Amino acid sequence: MPGKHRREPRAWHWPILHRRGGLVAVIAASCLLLAGLGVGLDWGLTGPEQPPAAVPVLATPHQAALGVEHTASWSLPGSPTFISLSPDGRTAYVTRENPSQVVVLDTTTGHQIGTVPIPAGPAQFVSASHDGKRIYVSVFEDTPESPVHEIDVIDTHTLTQTAAIAQTARPFRVAVSPDDKRLLVPNHDIAQVSVVDAATNQITGVIDTPPNPHWVSFSRDGKLAFAANHMSNIVSVISMATQRVLAILPVGISPHSIAANPRYPIMANTDYNGDDVTMCNSDTLRVVATIPVGHNPQDIVWSPDGRFMFVVNNGSNNVSVIDAWSAKVIDTIPVGSGPTSIAVGPDDRAYVTNQNSNNLSVLQFATT
Repeated sequence: MPGKHRREPRAWHWPILHRRGGLVAVIAASCLLLAGLGVGLDWGLTGPEQPPAAVPVLATPHQAALGVEHTASWSLPGSPTFISLSPDGRTAYVTRENPSQVVVLDTTTGHQIGTVPIPAGPAQFVSASHDGKRIYVSVFEDTPESPVHEIDVIDTHTLTQTAAIAQTARPFRVAVSPDDKRLLVPNHDIAQVSVVDAATNQITGVIDTPPNPHWVSFSRDGKLAFAANHMSNIVSVISMATQRVLAILPVGISPHSIAANPRYPIMANTDYNGDDVTMCNSDTLRVVATIPVGHNPQDIVWSPDGRFMFVVNNGSNNVSVIDAWSAKVIDTIPVGSGPTSIAVGPDDRAYVTNQNSNNLSVLQFATT
């Protein structure tokens, strides 16, 4: 949720990527200059799946198509704000504001199978661990002056809270490392990301970023993390070995959410006030495409095969479907009013929270 954010006056001296016309120059401490962007999309892939250099696609011998159908709407009163799925996609965890709780749904039927009260304050975001044993709920009032800033840890077997991890500012969505050992928490109002030991639920470090970290995503191997800095129009590249920012990459206006591709070295972020999506090569740290989408794109996820992106457009009440090979929108799917988040399961189903219309949109997609 965009909200009103204050800008923090800080000077940043990390390596920065500058776009000049069609070129991207990398200014690092060593003054290393990376090659500029050529014609088309240069993904810089390595390994057996690398496509021919002249073909601006990810890695496939044939062009695929995606069919998407809006198959159902599930009523969920109380302003649903965010959704996360269990690893098998059979259980959905949805935060809602009134009352503040996590609603647990069986995705095969759409029926509610449980709720978890969040008494500390409004439940804003939710993330599931990769082993499916825990969910992490971001709790705060939507004002910088809120006295409540915490991450509530929920056991998914008992649906009970097992810990509360205090934060120093509004914690946005938690990123869980691929091995489930570490959490990254973007503390929006103070330009910092907290590092949490998932075994002890203790903060073990703090990473300074440009203002204001809105979202974090780990790379596939967990060695890097990417933070969308909403007030700076920047994505920060974080080394998890040193827990420091390695480089910063200018993107569009008001980057909101960010997602690393599950199979390829690509990350993409939504630019909330720019009405577009920025795609970057996460190996070379180069912008490879800027893709116009709907109004106020708020959340983004990848299909399980890494071939397509689904972008929730909060201001136009629809979902943009992007073909990552061509970097173009191939479909736009109407959903409910005020969509805020999307989750995609391994069964090729997607679920969208519609905050204003108090329901979930269920989308079925198939690649041909």
